[in-house]
Parts: sequence; C-alpha cells; structure tokens
Amino acid sequence: MGVADIVLIVILLIAIIIGLKKGTAGIFFGFFGFIIIGVILGIVVNLAAPSIVFTDKSAGIHSSIGEKIYDPIYSRFPTDGAIGDLFHSNIIKDGDTLRLDTTLVVGENTIVNPTLEEILSSSESFIPAQATSVAVTIISMFSKEGQTLAMTLSNAFTIYAVGTIMWIIAAFVLTIIKNIIRRQVYKWLDSHSTASKIDRAVGMAIATIIIVCIVWGAGLFIKIQADAGEDWAVSATDYVNDNTLVLEKLNQANLLIMIVDGERAPDSETPTE
Repeated sequence: MGVADIVLIVILLIAIIIGLKKGTAGIFFGFFGFIIIGVILGIVVNLAAPSIVFTDKSAGIHSSIGEKIYDPIYSRFPTDGAIGDLFHSNIIKDGDTLRLDTTLVVGENTIVNPTLEEILSSSESFIPAQATSVAVTIISMFSKEGQTLAMTLSNAFTIYAVGTIMWIIAAFVLTIIKNIIRRQVYKWLDSHSTASKIDRAVGMAIATIIIVCIVWGAGLFIKIQADAGEDWAVSATDYVNDNTLVLEKLNQANLLIMIVDGERAPDSETPTE
C-alpha cells in the first residue's frame, strides 16, 4: 500500500463522515446543490440572453436593454490608425473561415483579406497566441456577414454582460428558495428518526460514489494521455500499477474506461460458425 492509497483512504473516510453528517438533503441542498443551480442557469441563460439583447437577431436589431449596453461597449473600440481600421473592417465569411475586408501588413508581408487566425497570431501583444483558437471560436459564434469586427465583439460582450447579470440575479433568488426548502426538509427529517437515518446512509453512499467517480475520471484522463504517448501519464500509470493497492484495484474496476474502450468478450466466448 502506497502513499496514494493512504491519501485516497483518508479522503474516502472524510467523504463518509461528511455524508453521514450532512445526509442526502445536506449534499443536494449544500454546495453541490449550488453547482447544480449554476449549471442549469448557465444553460438557460445562454439560451435566453440573446432574446433579451435582440428584438430581431438575424437583422442585428437590439432591444432597448441591449442597446443601452451595446452602445457604450461599441464606443470603446478605437477608430484611429491601423488598429481602428482592423476593428471597423467588415467580416467576410469564406465557408467556415472568417476574413476581414482589410489589408494586414506583417513585417515585409502584405495579406489581403486576412483570416482571423492570421490577424490574432500577428497580434500576440493584444491576444496571446494560446488564446487564438478560443478567440476565433467565440468571434465565429457571433459574427455576421457585413458586420464589422467591432460590432461582432460588441454583440458578444453585450450578450455575455446581460447573461452574467441574469445569472447572478437568478442564482441569488434560487439560492434563497433553496435555503427555505432546505430548512423545511431538515425540520421534517428531525421529526422522523427512521427517515433521518436513511437520509444519512444514502448521503454516505452518495459522497463515496462522488469520490470514486472523481478517481475514475482522473484515471480515464490519465489513460487517454498515456495512450497519446504523454510521458507524465505513462509514469503515473506505472506508479499506480507498481506502488498502490487500493488505487490499482479501483482503477481496474474503472467503469468509465470500460465504457470508453468497450467491453470485449474473451476469445473463448466468441461464437463459432
């Protein structure tokens, strides 16, 4: 049994104690419940925010709320010099590639109608090279033929701003409602001993399952990286196999890896014609 086994056992014991103390109600009405609320709100807000920002999204017509947020953001983009020309150049959609109706000068090279990748990669002081693909993806989500880069970015920032405000307000309200429901559930459990014991036992099981799933998720990630030839992942796999007992057995029973790889029947069980 290695150090990793001891750490895992300690974490499992802590999870069991928390599960027994908090119970199912405590887990789902506590921080875990807030995470669930946050994820659900993120999905809902992502779908609802554009409808609040635009009265006609296809035509780019803003609502009164959208316009009040959009205008100050748009006015922040520079209009002078090369950077101003860049932000206020029209977007050209070339299939799945986005280009700008401008000319980009990089050193001694001149690029007509450069792609966003070419623009961002030549502006590392403005956007780090590592963030280029992320920035292009975000811009592509909000871009429209004929709009300028400044208009596209302003629309994106406006939607994100409205969505953030919506998320904060909704999360605050739902958290209050969650706490009210939690108090009522706690009162009911306190007055029903059998239900309270069952709640704590289930809470212990759920807390343990959460830890196991986290370990399995880490094991799946390491396996994927090891299969890709990452040295650190191969070393981590060797360490688990050679120096642990509990962690190794848990990894051998990793359902996530079984699902991804697919369970194969032994050759002896393969039907013959």
